[in-house]
Amino acid sequence: MSRYSGSKSSPQGSGQFWAGVLVGMVIGAGMAAVFTWYRMKSPSPYLKELPVAEPFKLPTMPERLPSNESSAEGDGKPRFEFYDMLTNKQSGENYKFSRPVETKPLKNKPSTVYVPQILQIGSFTAQADAEKLKAKLAMVGAEAHIEAANIPDRGVYYRVRLGPYNSEEEMNKMRTFLKQNDIGSTPMRAQ
Repeated sequence: MSRYSGSKSSPQGSGQFWAGVLVGMVIGAGMAAVFTWYRMKSPSPYLKELPVAEPFKLPTMPERLPSNESSAEGDGKPRFEFYDMLTNKQSGENYKFSRPVETKPLKNKPSTVYVPQILQIGSFTAQADAEKLKAKLAMVGAEAHIEAANIPDRGVYYRVRLGPYNSEEEMNKMRTFLKQNDIGSTPMRAQ
């Protein structure tokens, strides 16, 4: 029979293994400490000293602003003739147009005003199902609310909804987020 039969290991061999692991850990921790100490003492190549900027100074104002009574050239004409023409200061009356101003009715332009939208995620006859979907939405970071709707001849439905959204961009971001989490949604006009 041989000396090395079976799967028994000698107590001396396992002690040497654990001693080697312990020595390796001590050497590794020592090398890490030396490296950290060296990095802390050396200057960082990523931090550069920025030049110190001079403080911002406000421009100084002149002692006296030029008056509105004369022009910059000093020729004696009023500086702001346009204002005087509109108010007609000489006669004391406001300027009147020589011909009547025509007012044209606005053409029917399509409205570009965004109507707030909501996203409906689901509609259930059981409130517990709606609560489960609301919890699932909360787990992915979307805050939903449940609205109960009484539909004639069908009963009460519990609708899980998000919103309202005040811009189409905001609503589309949420739809994309939901789609990434495998959750379908239907946009609807907020009521």
